[in-house]
Amino acid sequence: MQFTTRGNPIHFRVPSTGLYLVFKEIFVTDFYDIDNLVKKLPAKPLIIDIGANAGYFNMILFSKVKDATVYAYEPIPVNYELFKKNISINPGLEKQIHLFNKAVTGTPTESVELFMEHSADNSVIASIYSDFDQQNKYSLKVPGISLEEIINGNGFSHIDLLKVDCEGSEYPIIYETPAAAWSKVDRLTIEVHNLDDDKRNHKYLGQFLQKQGFDVQSQFVHANCYVLDAVRK
Repeated sequence: MQFTTRGNPIHFRVPSTGLYLVFKEIFVTDFYDIDNLVKKLPAKPLIIDIGANAGYFNMILFSKVKDATVYAYEPIPVNYELFKKNISINPGLEKQIHLFNKAVTGTPTESVELFMEHSADNSVIASIYSDFDQQNKYSLKVPGISLEEIINGNGFSHIDLLKVDCEGSEYPIIYETPAAAWSKVDRLTIEVHNLDDDKRNHKYLGQFLQKQGFDVQSQFVHANCYVLDAVRK
């Protein structure tokens, strides 16, 4: 299927299986409450997208904020390739979206092992944790890059939005990134999965970000999934 957005016309493709669920989450159920989110962004925001999938968050973002600049990171090759195609059918978008086939980490590492479904057409859930989803029977090693390396390597002094959707990896990314990096981030929107009652849950993660200088709100979505919004005080 191919869609064109309202507002700024952005074209993109959606497979009939697998990634359709991601498209539905972003465009139909409005997981990121996109209208309220973009109202809080400047006219020309700098955004880091961790767990970019096939780019659907970017497609809806650019339909509303035409002058954004995005550094997007997606580790699953099939999703990365579809994202590239979605960029290519929108002339000029390749100058605004910088796409990398890498997994983002907290501690720098050359490669990351991901556990995912053994199907190129249904690579929706991929996690660093082998027990994150019972369907994840296939493992794949992908290049890694830390959030600190992204920030320092590109010389970012200010990031308007950090979007994170990476199936449990939100915890090491946020907990292991040096505190100095957080002073450069103005806002975060994170899909958070409650994995235990210790530190891998939305309450502890929210308290951690509060200590880094953010006001934090969380909203229940389904099962053990929450969306967490953090704004620098």
